[in-house]
Amino acid sequence: MSGPSADQWWFLGHIDLFGDIRGKLVPADSYGPGDMVRFSDALVAWTDEDLVVPGLELTGWHAGFPDLDVVLDDTCFPLSMGTRRVQLVLMNLLGRHAMLCSRSLLADAVAGLGRAGLVLRAGAELEFRIHTLHGEPTLNRLQGYALSRMLARGRFVDAVLDRLPAAGVDIWSCHPESGPGAFELALAPTDPASLADRIVVARLLLWQIADEMDLQVDFAPVCRDGFTQGLHLHVSVATDGNGEAASKTTRGSFLAGVLAGMAQMLPMYTGTPAGLARFRERSWAPTTVSWGVDNRSCAVREIQVPQTRLEIRVPASGANPHLALAAVCASGALGVTRDDVPPPPIVGEAYASELEERLPTNASDAVNRFMTGEISRALFPQEFLDHFGGLYRAASDLRPDPRET
Repeated sequence: MSGPSADQWWFLGHIDLFGDIRGKLVPADSYGPGDMVRFSDALVAWTDEDLVVPGLELTGWHAGFPDLDVVLDDTCFPLSMGTRRVQLVLMNLLGRHAMLCSRSLLADAVAGLGRAGLVLRAGAELEFRIHTLHGEPTLNRLQGYALSRMLARGRFVDAVLDRLPAAGVDIWSCHPESGPGAFELALAPTDPASLADRIVVARLLLWQIADEMDLQVDFAPVCRDGFTQGLHLHVSVATDGNGEAASKTTRGSFLAGVLAGMAQMLPMYTGTPAGLARFRERSWAPTTVSWGVDNRSCAVREIQVPQTRLEIRVPASGANPHLALAAVCASGALGVTRDDVPPPPIVGEAYASELEERLPTNASDAVNRFMTGEISRALFPQEFLDHFGGLYRAASDLRPDPRET
């Protein structure tokens, strides 16, 4: 949603590498779109739990955490904060820190896709769970798509259907998922940058709505009872802005590129190492670098009706959507420029296949591939790979394996 309004307060928000919005509340008449603002570069130094990681080249105690420059975008979302209306105004990092800005990384990847003569439209399915304040599921029956479960959470659903569109987040559908208190929210297709912003805001609003009802929303990739939660990205490849579908050969090369880079760029898809624990057999999350026609056991599901699109089933529910979409756009464009050819599709259960490459489930392995992989290094700055790899590894040290809790 573009163009800040005259609301009295703005929240200047930076979407960090873990997909969280960080910033400050300021009077609306203090700044305007395009203005430069300065923030401590601690914005890019923290893990998702505010751990300062030693050894990062671009920031840290060795540098004294100096200020960095940011520029205000004209992208904003109206929010409520208590009784006040507040505009969330997004901002981008400048200078040498721009390579650590998830929105800028996605913009660069989309530009690369454009240089390959392609345009991408993307939608998303966001899975989440509703808990009581004591961590108990609000609905214990495991009935996916059941109307009874939506009626039981009617006040919550009603608020979601009202407040997300009012904030500029277009909803495609909403339904209960299989799992205690589990739901899925589908966001309407748009350009990748807008979709990524909307996913971040949608998670924020879901959290706020739940909090107002003395509930909690959980985006954990693996819940304690073993159910997994994903952020499935639906992408269609066109040759121009009017939506004319790319040729079958071009779509195949795009798919081949996505598959070729997938294992190397897994931290961008999973957000934190906890997301690696999703990759288990028959968990509704993939375990192999694979694709199939209308096959939900694969990493990429090709959907052919009503028009061909790809469902990328690798990202975790809480992952940074800008990084996940940047990985899809950049690797897909690489596949098109190299005229890559995809492997044969999986027929039947991908979990049972022994031919495809396995997705890493070990954080150290995932980080090493990310920081040293031929494709990841060709597509993204080494400084970004080293920085996010360091933060990702530190997040791994902080978290127990969800499969063991």
